[in-house]
Amino acid sequence: MPKDSTTLVDRRALKVLFDTYWTSTGWRDEQSRSISPDDAEREDLNVLNFERFKWGRVRHDQPLYASLDLQLFQEHPRIDPTAGDVAVFKDLLQAIEAAPITTTSASLEKHLAKVFKSNKAERDIVVGILVVLAIMLLFPILGRPQSRPEQTDLPINAPTRTEVIEAVIARLKESYVLPEVAAQMERAIRARMERGEYNQITSGAALAQTLTSDLREAHNDRHLEVRYRSEPIPRSAGRREPTPEQLERALRFAKSVNFGFERIDRLEGNIGYLRIDGFIPADVGGKTAAAAMNFLAYTDALIFDLRESAGGGDPSMVVFLSTYLFGSEPVHLNDLYWREGDRTHQYWTLPYVPGERYVGKPVYILTSKRTFSAGEEFAYNLQALRRATLIGETTGGGANPREEFRINEHFEIFVPTGRAVNPVTKTNWEGTGVKPDIEAPEAQALRTAHLAALRRSLEAATDERSRERLRGVIERVERQP
Repeated sequence: MPKDSTTLVDRRALKVLFDTYWTSTGWRDEQSRSISPDDAEREDLNVLNFERFKWGRVRHDQPLYASLDLQLFQEHPRIDPTAGDVAVFKDLLQAIEAAPITTTSASLEKHLAKVFKSNKAERDIVVGILVVLAIMLLFPILGRPQSRPEQTDLPINAPTRTEVIEAVIARLKESYVLPEVAAQMERAIRARMERGEYNQITSGAALAQTLTSDLREAHNDRHLEVRYRSEPIPRSAGRREPTPEQLERALRFAKSVNFGFERIDRLEGNIGYLRIDGFIPADVGGKTAAAAMNFLAYTDALIFDLRESAGGGDPSMVVFLSTYLFGSEPVHLNDLYWREGDRTHQYWTLPYVPGERYVGKPVYILTSKRTFSAGEEFAYNLQALRRATLIGETTGGGANPREEFRINEHFEIFVPTGRAVNPVTKTNWEGTGVKPDIEAPEAQALRTAHLAALRRSLEAATDERSRERLRGVIERVERQP
């Protein structure tokens, strides 16, 4: 797959499709021969497209052709669904949810007959499309550790429901970083209580999800969350020192993701590239961060890729990496204000980092709508200080650090108890996200940054030989899809 493109279905995703859907439906090729993942790897989709026209029909019943259809569909102008389309899709989902747990993809067609008035062949096609969509949605997280194990839901009664809601309101009034916003959220929840909107909720998980949604609707704070847990929550949950076992698990996880450093590269034209998916505390991940920055020390420009940095992290790593981008004089990066104690913690660049600093050279940061929390802070700080150019999409908008509080044996709430205050802008990116300097679709952000860096290098080149070499690189990158 090209380095800077995100296709709807790539070859690896197609392998997953074969390994799952084919085994349950028995898809076969024209000679009734089983199609293996290895066969799929060898196919030329251009040939498949020719075969479709040659035979005069679209062969929806084979996964290779389904993959081709999806790739061609990606290039088609977007068609927005109508209200009728949405209603039909909702009916399909309800029918799927109502089907017995033992239902296979091959027999699902029968359960759709009542809501999708068509013939069996067309319903089979719909089932195939739905399965492919499900695989595409799941594929980005396959193989990754799950954030939380699946919870067993438990029923709740009216007194428990009221207890949880009142405890949520009380905790917000006591701990949420902005008291006036806490009062605003309380008014919104009590209005819903008066209208009886929570009266029919008898599921613990449903109550947690509903409260989270309603609180975020009242105030767009994505760090705010009510969570249900089937296992009893100890009374010591919340502010407590982690046990040695918890620390060991955290360290194992940090190592398993290479301390958040996903990929490092030296792109054509001597442009550095560093993809960071998470900001692990510097006292744990500092050695890896220093190794990465020293590897890139002699590149002519540096691209930080934060498009998959979807949240979580520690300010210490933000400070550690930022220090490499400035000289020896301390630079004020950010402040965190905490409601408790009415106190502010300032964050400045460090007096020392191992190896070479990356001073006086262009820096670019790639963002997407998934970039969140610590990744946003890194981007926002450097943008405000005019040390980096942001390229991509507006980020998720989470600037308020949160703490965990126990509500009762099965409910807890994550409350933002602090807020970032940038020393330059005097505000933050909460709810609005970090807006890029150069807007670009996520899939084109790297190519856009690479070209921008190369053009800066071309402007700075002092001899014709270097300029000619850079012009050649620019032409090659411009031809990339």
